[in-house]
Order: sequence, then C-alpha cells, then structure tokens
Amino acid sequence: MFITVLPRPRLVKSLIPLLLTTFLILSSTSLPFATDVSPPPEHVASSTPLGSFPGLFPHAPINISGDDDLLKQAQVEGWPGSGTPDDPIIISGYMIEVSSEAGISIRDTTLHLRIENCYIRYSQETSKERIANVGVELVGSQNVVVFNCTVVNTRTGYQIVGCTHCTITDCVAKNNVYGFVLLPSELVSALPSKQQYLESSKQGSWDVVVLNSSAQYCDICGFHAMQIENCALVNCTASHCNNGTGFELCDCCDFLLENCTASANRIGFDLYAFILRSENITLRRCSANNNRLGFCLYCCRYCLLEHCRGLSNAWDYLIWGTTLGHYSSNQIVNCTSGEKPVICYVNQTVSESELEADPGTLILVNCSLACSLSDLRLPTPGGTLLLAFTNHTVVTNCSCAGISLHNVVNATVRYSRTSDGWLGFDLSYCTNCTLLNCSASHH
Repeated sequence: MFITVLPRPRLVKSLIPLLLTTFLILSSTSLPFATDVSPPPEHVASSTPLGSFPGLFPHAPINISGDDDLLKQAQVEGWPGSGTPDDPIIISGYMIEVSSEAGISIRDTTLHLRIENCYIRYSQETSKERIANVGVELVGSQNVVVFNCTVVNTRTGYQIVGCTHCTITDCVAKNNVYGFVLLPSELVSALPSKQQYLESSKQGSWDVVVLNSSAQYCDICGFHAMQIENCALVNCTASHCNNGTGFELCDCCDFLLENCTASANRIGFDLYAFILRSENITLRRCSANNNRLGFCLYCCRYCLLEHCRGLSNAWDYLIWGTTLGHYSSNQIVNCTSGEKPVICYVNQTVSESELEADPGTLILVNCSLACSLSDLRLPTPGGTLLLAFTNHTVVTNCSCAGISLHNVVNATVRYSRTSDGWLGFDLSYCTNCTLLNCSASHH
C-alpha cells in the first residue's frame, strides 16, 4: 500500500544563568527530613489509606492565591521559611488526594517557595479523561521550586501557566493524561480557537526549567509546551505514552531540550507550528527509542538537532513543511539513525561519490543529483529517504523503512521496497511523480 501524508495541524537564548541560579537554590536549601522521603509506588495508590506511608502526612488540597495568603497559611500550618531567596517557605511531606481540584495550587505569588517530597493522587473510578484535576499547579507565580514530588492518576500531573523563574526537578508524573504542561496563560482548552491563541500569545511563561523528571504511561502527552519561550527540559524522560507523544512543543521559540529520552511512545519528539511559529528550538543529546516516529519537525524553522540518536523507531526522523525554509533552515548535526549517521545535503549538487556513503537516514533538500539514487540500503526499521524540493530525480532499487517525496516535481521511484516503517511511501505536494514496481510491507 502506498500512503500519502496530509498536513496536520533564533538559536536558543543562553540558559546558563538560569540553570546556575537553579543549582544554587537547590543546593542552598536544606531538607526538613533527616533522610530522603521517597513517594510510594503507584500500584498501591488506590488501595492504601492516606496515612499508611512513612514520612508522609495526609493533608487536604492546598490552594494559595497571592503572597499575603501564602504567608498566612504558612503561619497557620507551621511551614518554615520567610520567603526570601536564602530562606524559602517550604511545603513538604504531604500525601494529598484530589477529586476535581488541584492537589497544590499556587497562584500569583512572588515569594520564594519550595514544594518538596509530596505525593498526590486521584483514585476515583471515574475516567480521568473527564476530570479537570491537576497534581501541582503554578499560575502567574515566580520563584517556585517543586522538588521530588510524584503525581499519579490525575488528568494533568504538573501545570505551569504564565510563570517566571520556576523550576520543576526530580519529579514524576505517572498514569496521567498529560504529565507536564507549560502554557502561556490560563488557556487550558485542548483545542483553543485561533483568536484564543493570538490573545494568549501576548503573555508568556518565561525561564521555566524542568530537570531530572519523568512522565510515564501518560495517555496523550508526557511533556507538552505551547507558545513558550526561553525554557528548558533537561535530563527528562517520557515513556509508554502509547497513543500520544513523549515531548510535544507547539508554537514554541528559543527552547532547549538536552539529554532527554523518549521511548515507547507513538511520537518521541514532536515540534510543530500550529497557529503561530515554532523556531530556534535545540535538541541536544536527545534519544528516541522504540517509538513509531522518533523526531518530527513540522513547519519549524531554525531548529537544531545535535548529537541526537534514533534507534528502533519505525521512522527515526521526519521533517515536514510547506515552504523551502521549513526544510533548509533546520540543521541535523552529528545525529544517528540505527547507529548510522544521518546525512543531510541542503542547497547543493550532490556527487556520485557522496551518494556512496552508508547513512542511516538520507535527507536531500533543494539539491541536484549528479546521478540517480540506486541500490541504497537504509536500516529497517528507522532509516528513511527524504527528498524535499529536489526535482528531476530517479530512485532505483532502494530498500528502507520509508521514502518521502515533499514538494517534488518530476521524480520516479522504481523497483524499490519499504518495510517495517511508519509509512511506506509518502508523497506530499508532488507534481508528475511516479511509483513503478514498488512494494511496501509491515507498516
């Protein structure tokens, strides 16, 4: 079967000062426990009484709005700290069960606050798809650190909305619909209108960092960011989002993902422009393993994939767009596909000797070929051949996980085979292109 894909819906600013500040905050704040309190395992969450976990204390959901409310509740609860950088207020060691509200909600605060060693769960029988609850929610706040917390079974694990100088570190989201969500305003609709997008873009969630955190078994998405700038995900993992995406960035700019891993998801890393723009995103030393699609860039510009690794995905890499800039402005540098290099040629004439390399994935953008592409063998699964704006091309007797022709005129693919990929043959916005005696299997 031959399949056609239909369209779907500046370099990163320096984050060194932010990461250094985060390190100093974490290293200078003492823990209230003599030993580390690890959250209980998920498999006992719905059957074990709240008071049954050593070191954790049952507590009602916490809802704080503004600095005055934070100071008042801290005094009543006996939370230590004064709210300064050297003496943050500390909320720690709670076991919280939620229904339709947030487990911990912090709104419009500027005092320095640390939330740590908390376990939040939703254990009702009602499907979490219909419950608008969240584990930890930060809205319009500054100077908040969330450390070593676990959220289980809620619709959203951690939601950061319109915040600045906030850090989520060493946290876990498990069996949620969404694991970690970064939004620019209080817009939380799954399918906002274009006007809502344009209005919400006037605000931003700045300088938010998620470190050393994981999202597991989330129904839709492990890490989701929409219209976010100058933020980072570092040393994070997203796994077993079987029907969804590990890392999803929609209309984001100046964003860093470093040392992140996506495994056993439908899509590992999905970067795309929907209403606005998706630009200047860097993926450095990221890995996509055993996903249907490893790395996907849709209508993105000026993005960089550096030292990334795709392994055992149906397709390791896909770039998709409507203009030449959506292909030519992005860079894939020192990346691998099935342990072989990803080779990209952009805006050049490619010689026969250059085509004799042994790539894992081969991408040709706006190129002229000195000869036909013949007898190319790319690894299956994972290895793909992508021709974008590369016209008058003949592909003969090639074998790979998939062949994509995007915005191509006068191309012929003949006597070629695809297997074990995401799609067999992907022809999008093509004119006068021919498939002759080709086969596709196990897609």
